[in-house]
Amino acid sequence: MEAKADIGLDKVPVEILLKIAGCLNSEKDLGALVRSSRRAYITLNGVLYERNVLEAHPKHSCVLWAARNDSLNTIKLAYAHGADLNLYDPRSELRITIVWSKRKKVDARKIFSPLHVSVMKGYHHITRYLLDHGASVDIPSVGLCSCHAMNFRPLFPAWYPLHTALVHAKEGEISSEMLIRHGARKVAAECPGLSFQTISYQPSLARLVADLGGLREGNVDALGYAPLHLASLDGMDDVVEMILENPEANIQVRTLEENSTVLHCAVRQRNLNTTKRLLAMPGIEVETTDAHNRNVVYAAARGYNDGTVASIISLLVERGANINLPDEAGVTPLYAAASRILIYDYPNFKAVEALLAHGADPFLYQKNEHGWTIFHQLLRQAPNFGEVVNPRRAALKRLIELGLEFDTCSCTTQDEYGLDFDSDATPLFFAAAQAQDPECTEILLKAGARPNTPVLNRENPEHMQTQSFLAGVFRHLWWETESRGFAPPLSQAGEIVALLLKYGASLEDVEGVESALEFVCRCPEERMDYSHLDFVLEHATRENVSPEHVEGVINGNRLESSITKGAIADHHRIVAHKLIKFGERLFPGEISTEEIIVDDVMDVDADADSDGDDTCTE
Repeated sequence: MEAKADIGLDKVPVEILLKIAGCLNSEKDLGALVRSSRRAYITLNGVLYERNVLEAHPKHSCVLWAARNDSLNTIKLAYAHGADLNLYDPRSELRITIVWSKRKKVDARKIFSPLHVSVMKGYHHITRYLLDHGASVDIPSVGLCSCHAMNFRPLFPAWYPLHTALVHAKEGEISSEMLIRHGARKVAAECPGLSFQTISYQPSLARLVADLGGLREGNVDALGYAPLHLASLDGMDDVVEMILENPEANIQVRTLEENSTVLHCAVRQRNLNTTKRLLAMPGIEVETTDAHNRNVVYAAARGYNDGTVASIISLLVERGANINLPDEAGVTPLYAAASRILIYDYPNFKAVEALLAHGADPFLYQKNEHGWTIFHQLLRQAPNFGEVVNPRRAALKRLIELGLEFDTCSCTTQDEYGLDFDSDATPLFFAAAQAQDPECTEILLKAGARPNTPVLNRENPEHMQTQSFLAGVFRHLWWETESRGFAPPLSQAGEIVALLLKYGASLEDVEGVESALEFVCRCPEERMDYSHLDFVLEHATRENVSPEHVEGVINGNRLESSITKGAIADHHRIVAHKLIKFGERLFPGEISTEEIIVDDVMDVDADADSDGDDTCTE
């Protein structure tokens, strides 16, 4: 029997190949046929591209695939067969204009153009080809990134390729420049257009943006800041210089809401070079104020707590700025510098030191609405390292030398609560409990601050109570709370407690509220850690507590040991035993020394004494 000859695709007539291709409904199958032989590729590759261009769902477009996979030839072939370079899912337009105009982010499939993809991946040759062949620079994307808009709405806009280039792209400055030169001016339909935000992401584009008018005075952001304000705030000295090159540049331009000048912005951000440049400009007004009557010295006082503030204040004073000008509320720059703006910020100690050195008057504004003096403000919590706290100590000494009252108690209004307002007390209390600064505590004690002024405990708004000074200090140093976090170790707190005891701080109660001695006897109950109690008993003298109070605390612990059981009873026996030994040393013969009736507690007590001694020795 004669064998039939195999006919390869290379020998199949073109008409047959085209008919076979027409019978294939799947683009995947057609692609397999195209790759089966060279003849099939030459004959059917154009058919494959035409079908993709005309029939394929946009998300399966070969143009999108090529943009993702760095295949410029594929894009060229697709374009030659009529591909739309602005391709994206046309059914998504309603989704873009409605769903993504809401103020909250929603889950949506990613929708983007080939230009978005090539820009993000840094395929500059593809980006250039797309732009040269008419790809739109103002085509929206959805879900390509999770960025939200800060200064315009909607909160989650449909971002244009320029946003992708500025914020997300590999070598974004190159893509951004190409887009801008091809007419891109906006990052989204709702944004104000080419602006300072462009160079805040890509500073190398400053000259291009300036030449295109993006840094003109009228090109303000949503908060009313002109490019000159923003460049001063961002420390972009070269951009400031670029703007000032224009003889029509207005150095007195003001923000819309705060009415702040460029000089306000420069000194607030500690921009020393820009401050010098502005002060050298003819026509600069140093005594100008903002909407709250705050001058540039006030702005410097409220700025960052860094090493340039002294130089900036000196420059301003040399140019005649009023160092004592109060704002609309009567607050002076000196008091403003001592105050912190945010709860997690801290006072500008270096500004206080610099202002005092230039003669700022601390008597012009002495208390705020809560009765807080400048001493209260200075002695809030702050990082405990030298470059921060040394200027505070210097300012504290200087204010005392000037004769400012430093021993008055704050009186917080009833509607203020929280970490800043958990106690009404004197500056000495703030130094010991809030700042936890031994040197500041000693400075005030040596100056005559009283260590026994009662403290109003405001931690529980529904149950505020007066307590002794030392009990309030113990509450801050040795009582962990959710707002204060962890209590400092004895090595840090002990120096402060020893100082207060040395200067006569009382361990007794005020108005029947738990005394400092009772507090320190109670606080180790859960962990059976007696290091704090041992420390207090070691440093206390007859000046700190009376024999009657010691005996009362002993009797209280004896009573508790008799009506409780287990570890709690053991705790009270140990405390009573320690207090008895303390009383015998400090008040021999003045208090009852009746021994505790439990045999095995002495072993526990001995261990506790040993642990406590070791801790104190360390």
